[in-house]
Amino acid sequence: MEEAHMNPDSDPAAVPARPQRRGRGAAVMVGVFCALLIGAGVAYVLTRREASPQVVTPPAPVVTAPAPEAAAPPKMAPIEGSEPSLREWVARLSLPSVFSPFFEGGDLARRIVSAVWTVSQGEVPRPLLDFLRPKGLFEVETRKDGTRVIARSSFARYDAVTAAFAQLDMKTLAQAWRALEPVFETAHREIAPPGRTVRQTLDNALNHLLAVQVPTGDVEVVPGEGALWAFRDADLEHLSHVQKQLVRMGPDNAHTIQRKLREFRQELGRGAK
Repeated sequence: MEEAHMNPDSDPAAVPARPQRRGRGAAVMVGVFCALLIGAGVAYVLTRREASPQVVTPPAPVVTAPAPEAAAPPKMAPIEGSEPSLREWVARLSLPSVFSPFFEGGDLARRIVSAVWTVSQGEVPRPLLDFLRPKGLFEVETRKDGTRVIARSSFARYDAVTAAFAQLDMKTLAQAWRALEPVFETAHREIAPPGRTVRQTLDNALNHLLAVQVPTGDVEVVPGEGALWAFRDADLEHLSHVQKQLVRMGPDNAHTIQRKLREFRQELGRGAK
């Protein structure tokens, strides 16, 4: 069985068909979740206000009900001085060491929000995640019938970091998000369009990742333009860059990531009730 080395990092929309140097983009999908660790983990439940209970009164002249209150603006907190609180939550989460490099630099709130915003736009936050590049090259295998599929060895490069992500306590992660949301809101105001909250951006990012129908079997590729491969399945080929990266992690890893994100969404939803 012939193998062609591929590196998907030079073009997030396609996979190179010939040997390339290792690139950071192949690790981007896992890195996205590293950025979600402290609450940038994408939320599902939007902030909502409980409906006021209906008041029963004896017969009386009709009284005009007051106009409904406008939704309260999201709470905000200064970014300056927030670093100790952020790092306190990092310590409480007991993160696997594979994620440590992300938290070594400063300006943590802005970097977290920037990563989630990028995912919500269908892109990958490459500059933040160079430390998560996988070892080895991305490969395809050629079957006897001439069809080409992504090699299992390529998927296996993501096994260790996916296993580390699967160990995260999503209940504590959701608590961290709720505690730090005002700081994230302030950072979000610097990059987002007016009127959009950080919770809405997180919701968009989560929905974008969970919308991917990850193949359960082999993933076929076909020659694309130049030295690039493309997904044979047109639905996969039309995915966004960050969604394609999720597919390239392989079925088992991608499903594990999606399962943990759903768990986080559920925990965050409980806190909103």
